[in-house]
Amino acid sequence: MAHRLAQISSHLNYPQGLLANQVAIITGAGQGIGAETAKLFANEGAKVVIADIDAGQANYALAKAGVVGLTRTIAKEWGPAFGVRSNTIAFGHVQTRLTAAKEKGAFITTPDGTKVALGIPGKQLESRQGGVGEQKQTYPDIPLGRPASPEEAAKSVLAVASPLFSYVTGETIRVTGGRNM
Repeated sequence: MAHRLAQISSHLNYPQGLLANQVAIITGAGQGIGAETAKLFANEGAKVVIADIDAGQANYALAKAGVVGLTRTIAKEWGPAFGVRSNTIAFGHVQTRLTAAKEKGAFITTPDGTKVALGIPGKQLESRQGGVGEQKQTYPDIPLGRPASPEEAAKSVLAVASPLFSYVTGETIRVTGGRNM
């Protein structure tokens, strides 16, 4: 029995990492979900190219809207031609500087030097969370009862990029803690 387990052990785990000999371009890798994803991918054997810019958010919102269509197009056109898989992940509430209280003072600086505050006004956060105070903060609109951590978000990206999702392409994977089911 032990001999048979030794024979199949390499099929049960990935000793060189789930992403050994792969190259990953991680956009937004300077902080938050992107930074956690870059670390996780590197730990799983990938060669990681880090890309990050912090300009205005209009380009970000527009890009997110186009990503779903681009994902499907790449899957349809490049999948058969080059064996490429293309998926995207749509996150729900992840605890980052963008979802923290605005009063914490996080900001970005635009190319012209303007400082733009990040975050959500405290009172708005309180109403979303079902109240704050001595009691534990609750999130009634999230069935799991809490936002995700950047590490949890990064793990979902790893799963989708890994061989564990080898037959999934052209999909948008929702990672929301059950929100908006």
